Parts: sequence; C-alpha cells; structure tokens
Amino acid sequence: MASSPQAMAAQLATLRRHFLSRLPEVLSELETAWEDRRKQPNALEPLNLLHRLTHRLTGSGGTFGFPSISQSSRLLETQLKPLLELERPPDSTELLLLEQGLKGLRETIRTALAEGGVTTLAPAATPSPAPVFPSPAADTVPQPAGVAGKPGRYRILLVEDVEEQREALSVALAARGWEIIASADGLDGIRAALAESPDLIVSDVLMPGLTGYHLCRFLKNSPEHAGTPIVLLTALGESRDKFWGHHCGADRYFIKGGDPEELLGAVSELLEASACRRQQPRPGAGQWLGRSTVSEQVAGMMDRLLREATLREEIGKLGRSAASLSDFLGSSLELLSQLELFDAAAILLRFDDHLRVATWRLSPAERPAALELLTPDLPAPLPELVAWVDFESLAEPSAMLASHQTVALESGGLRFGTVGMIRRQSSPAFGAPGQRRLEAFCREFEEFAAVAWGREAVARKNRQLVELTEMKDRLSELLVHDVKNAAWAVSMTLDSLSTDRDLSERNRKALNEAHVGCRLLTEMMVSLLDIAKMEQTGIPIQPGPIDCNALAREVLELHEDRARKRGVEVRLELLPRAFGDAELVRRVLSNLLGNAVKHTLDGSIAIESPFDSSNVNNSEVLIAVRDTGPGIEERFLRILFEKYTQAERMRPGATMRGLPLDRGLGLYFC
Repeated sequence: MASSPQAMAAQLATLRRHFLSRLPEVLSELETAWEDRRKQPNALEPLNLLHRLTHRLTGSGGTFGFPSISQSSRLLETQLKPLLELERPPDSTELLLLEQGLKGLRETIRTALAEGGVTTLAPAATPSPAPVFPSPAADTVPQPAGVAGKPGRYRILLVEDVEEQREALSVALAARGWEIIASADGLDGIRAALAESPDLIVSDVLMPGLTGYHLCRFLKNSPEHAGTPIVLLTALGESRDKFWGHHCGADRYFIKGGDPEELLGAVSELLEASACRRQQPRPGAGQWLGRSTVSEQVAGMMDRLLREATLREEIGKLGRSAASLSDFLGSSLELLSQLELFDAAAILLRFDDHLRVATWRLSPAERPAALELLTPDLPAPLPELVAWVDFESLAEPSAMLASHQTVALESGGLRFGTVGMIRRQSSPAFGAPGQRRLEAFCREFEEFAAVAWGREAVARKNRQLVELTEMKDRLSELLVHDVKNAAWAVSMTLDSLSTDRDLSERNRKALNEAHVGCRLLTEMMVSLLDIAKMEQTGIPIQPGPIDCNALAREVLELHEDRARKRGVEVRLELLPRAFGDAELVRRVLSNLLGNAVKHTLDGSIAIESPFDSSNVNNSEVLIAVRDTGPGIEERFLRILFEKYTQAERMRPGATMRGLPLDRGLGLYFC
C-alpha cells in the first residue's frame, strides 16, 4: 500500500536531518583529502577521495533540497573527472581552479549548516515549500493485476551506493505503493535482478566495482531481462555521460537534483508499458546467487564483449589495409587460425560468373571435397568457373577430411558466401562451442567481407565493360579499315573508267557522283579512326597557313550535287586566310556542310565569316555554316556534338515510313 504524504514527508525529513548532521564530517573529509594532496602532489588517491566525496554531495544535495551544494560539488566533480581519467596530477592552472571550486563548496556547506537548510520536506498541502519527492494519491499509481490470485505490486530494484540517497529514493518510490528491493553496489544489483525478477530497475551510475553502465549492459544482454526497463539516475550530466547512458541500453537517463516528478512519472510510464508487453506473470522471489557466481557470469560477458570488440578491430584493420580481395581473404583465414583449432579452412564468395575460394592448409587434390562442404547452402545453379587462392597449401593431405562447421555470409538478404572450418579424421570432431565462436567471428567478418565482395563485383563488371569496349573498338577499326580499302579500290576503278574518252556525258556525270560518294565514305571512315585515336591518345596537329576560300570550295564540290538535288542553294562568301591544321579544318567544315544539306530542303546555305567584335586582335577566325532548315530543338543542344546523336523526327524530304532518321556520327567530329 502507498504511504500517506504525511508519513513520507516525515521519513524524508528524518533523512534530511541525518544528511545535515553528516555535513561537518564530510567537510572534514574534504579538507583532509585536500591536505593529503598538498603533501603528495603526484598521488592520485587524494584526488580519487575528493571525487567520491563530491559525487556523493552532488546527488545528495539535490535529493535533500540543497541545490547550491549540488551545483558547487558538481562543478568540482567535473574538474576532477578528466584528471582521474588521464591518471595525472593537476597542472598549475587546474590546481588554481580546484582550489577555487573547493573554496566555493566549503562556503556553500557552511552556509547550509548555519541556516539549517533552505528547503523543508513538508507535504505540499502545508504552507511550506513543495516536498522534494511529491506523493500522489494511491489510486493514481499503476499496479499490476496480481499473481496467482494475490494482490499485485510492482517490484522495483533500486541500486545506489550512497546510503542517504538510497533511503530517500526508497521512501519516495515506496510512497507510490511499489515494492522496493535495495542494493548497495552493481554486483549485488545484478544478483538481486537475477533472483527477484523486478518489474523495473533504478540504478546509480558511479558505484564501487561494477558501474550502472555495466549492470545495464549485462542485464540487457540477458534474454530473461532484456525487456526489463532500466532507469539510470546519476549526477553525471556531461554530453558524453549522456551518450553512454543512452547507448548502454538504458530506457531513461536522469540527472540527480532534477525535477522528481519527471523521474516518478517516467517510472510509472515504463511500468505500464512493461506490463502491457509482459506475456507471463512475473515470478516470485527466487534464489540469490553468490557474489562469486555472478562475478563469473559478468566476467564471461566481459570476455565475450572483449572478443567481439577485438575481432571487430582486427578484421577492420584487415579490411582497410588489404591491397586486394585475395589479400583480405588470406589475412582473415590467418586470423581465424589464431583464434580456433582446425586442420583446414576456406572462405567462398559467389559472383555472377564465378566462385572465389580462398583455402587454408588444403592440398589441391582436396579442393572438390572442400567445395562440396562449402556449397550445400548456396542457391543453385552454381557458376562453373572456380577461382582458387591457396594459403599455406599442403602438397599431400595428412588424413581425410572429416567433420566441418560452416556459417553463411549474407548482406541485405542476399547470401553471397560461406566460411568453413574443417578437421581431419585424426582430429576430434567439432562441438557446439566451436560453432558459436565461428558464428561470432562471421558476425564481425560479414560486414567487411560484404564490402570487399561488392568492391570486387563492381571491379569485375568494370573490367568486363572495358574489355567489351576495347573489343568493340578493335572490331570497329577492322571494319573501318576494310571499308576504307574497299572504297579506295572503288575510287581507283572509277578514276580508271573516267579516262575513257568515249564515255557519254550522262555516264561521266554518274561516274563523278560515284567518285564523290567514295570520297565522302572514305572521309567518314578516316574520321572514325581519328575519333578512336582522339578518345584514347589524341591525334597530332600539323599547323600551317590555310587558304580558307580554296578549302571551302573543295568541300563545296563534295556536297553541291546533293544540295542541288534537294533544291538548296549554297552560297560561299569571302573567307579570310588562317593558320592551323588544314586537313582537320576541311573535315570539320565538311561535317558541318553535310549536316546542313541533309537537314535543309528547298532553302539556302551560306558559308561565311561573320565579324566578331570581341576578337580585337584578330587572333581567331570564325567560319559559320548557316542554313534555312528547321533548326535544332533546345533539348538537343546539350548533346549536339555527342557521338551518334539522333533527333526523334524524320529529316526534311524523308517521306518513306521507316526511313532512318539521323544515322551516323552526327556532328561528333566537330
């Protein structure tokens, strides 16, 4: 049953008076510790004692309504903590700050003693200030439905090493009608949790031996207590303290001296939520385990956490330092050999087109048997190609392969490999502990293996893409050479036929058109070859003087017959002389003019050199090819000069359905 507000206030008032009566003794201990520090400036034990005393005052001051004591001691505690973590004495600046902090705490304690306290613990109904731990009516406090027909009471485990704070918290929690089990340190707190199965745990953080962080992590790692809510209540308020409080598994983290209603409200909320999740009634009190037994369990958990942290660190080093996937797999097998007893081992990674298998102390003759052990869990069909990488390879096996243990590697639901350990007939078979240790190894190995596997898969795809691109380029070069040679042979034949004086004008005109077509085809083939060179190594420039008018007339001769047939008038204006690679300029101009003729129907084209007012030093020559065609849509402008760019429409004059729209290099050579 919940106690009355008057009874709770009386109990807390008694505890408050006891706290006040102890303050002179605490002040004397502070002075003694500081004097010991003066005598032993390099010793850490006086600083440890000062830290314990200030930590105690930080929590108790807020608990019993002395916020000034809590604030002063917290300031001094914050200054002492980094010195103890670094295990060094304070320097001159830090020593001055400690002296000032101790002086402020000393004055605050003396003021509190002189005034007899600034806050009373009377109930809220009286004219006195509000009690430190308010006590609501009993019918507002949540309680369980009961066990085996008996009235239910929530059972709360309170773990606090400072006696007056433990008693004050017990009074406040018990006033809510909850059953309280109190422990004075972290180890006894774990013993009580294992034996009493509390509904909720409230624990201090800094305690002798096991801290509240240790207690929380141990119980949250236990399947039987993982769902038990844990509230950490401490004087530590720095950001890193809060970080570890939230990441050790605690459900709530409160600073001592804060609003007590917030703490009690959170306890009620967690109890209600826990009761809704509980599937079975809470068991009654069980047998308390000995401190040595619990210590062994805690040590076992610490060993496991140490093993996991070490594995994570070592495998992480391998993943970051390995130059290749094979190096990573070999180093991982070597690490596994240092951790476990086996005769042989292997890691298999599956890719789309092959399997990569790294082996340890296997002979080549044993590869098929090892592959059979590693692949039963992998989905079929398996790739036929297997790439083997052997480490510590044996010339001949000493005995037949016998027992084995395997663990599958998965990433995002995709099974991408297997890790296996093998023993020979001359060795004892594997047991369950070995399998658990292999699973623990694979939990840490899996993440880095997935990264290495993904990196290798992408690298293989890139290599395949490069190989395909190179093959395509080689085939293109062969095709271009063959077509160019054929066009050259046709051109030579046409030249020979055109020497016949008996040819009619009509046939001579046809031969001339065919000759122009061969020249254009040859020019396009040469452009394809030059484009391949430009994309790989570049082509040499052969600069010299250029007669732009003569060059433009030469280009016009190649395209004027096709322009005339399309009803296009080509006008060549006077062009300036220039300096550059004449052959490249001719082919660029031919590319532009050919494209203009193809996209213009019954219009005109002009080859001109417009005046550029910005070119005041005449350092550049601008030659433009303008046509009256439909123009280029804005969406194609950014890809206008890319290879094989095509517009999604039929060019002017292409009236046949299915006629190619714009095939070829486009303006890429430009």
